Order: sequence, then structure tokens, then C-alpha cells
Amino acid sequence: MAIDRVFTSKEKSDLFMKLSKTKQKTQDGIFDNNKDLFLFAASLGYKDKKRRPLLKRDGEIPLSVFQKSRNNLDFIDLIALGDTKDVYILDWDDDEMVDKKLIIIEEYANRGLEIIEEKLFKNNTSIYDNLLQLINTHLSGDNRGQDIGKLENLVNLI
Repeated sequence: MAIDRVFTSKEKSDLFMKLSKTKQKTQDGIFDNNKDLFLFAASLGYKDKKRRPLLKRDGEIPLSVFQKSRNNLDFIDLIALGDTKDVYILDWDDDEMVDKKLIIIEEYANRGLEIIEEKLFKNNTSIYDNLLQLINTHLSGDNRGQDIGKLENLVNLI
């Protein structure tokens, strides 16, 4: 039977508390939910080309949360395909492939959470400003720094 959820590292559980609106009683979180933070972190880890195994599992996000939008599953598939270069990883009906791709996405997300922790909570500056800087830094070379105003508008919508 395939894994039916993704896990997060115990060491990173505080980031979900600080950054996810679903974990806070206020609306101060940057991300609407844990899934969005998880996928953003996975993209950072993948961009950094580093996976970090989870030493101790703590939180979990049911796979059904990702299945609400085909885009989420496609994103997971793209990360897994980019990592393995194996087209069979795209098969959601093969339990072994599902397990493998979910471990891949967990490990990239774990690395991305390390990056978020390093970059967002540095100094005493605003985490929103630090997030803008992080996004700008991780944009592709063609787009880097072209229009930070658009990024600021995006954050204002959050």
C-alpha cells in the first residue's frame, strides 16, 4: 500500500506554526496552509539541487489535500521526474513509484525549509521583506531583479 501522506521534519515544525495561517489563530501567516508552504519549500530545495532526509518525522499533510488540484500532483511529478529522470515515476497507480516520489518531495521540502529558516528569520527585519529577497534571489537568471515592484504587489495580496 502506498504512502497516503507527506511528512515534515520535527525540527521544522515551528516554521509551519509561524508561516501557515492554518496553524495560527490569527491571520499573520504568509502561506494560506501547510500544503502551500510545503510546495514552496520543495521548489526552493529543488532549485538548490539538494535533498535533506527527514531525521524525525513529525507533521503530516494527507495526500488528499494535494489531490484537490491536479496542479499540485503535476508539481510533485515534475520534481520527481527532474530528480530521477525516470518516466515511470509519473505513475500514480504504482505504489512503489508513489512512495518514491513522496520521499523525494519531502526531502526537497525539508531542504527548502532550511533555506526559509536561514533567510526569513535573519536579523530583525520583516519576514515579508526577507521573503521578497528570497524569491528574487531564486528567480531564474533571465528574470532576476527585473521588477521587484511586481513581487511586492504579490506579497501585498497575501
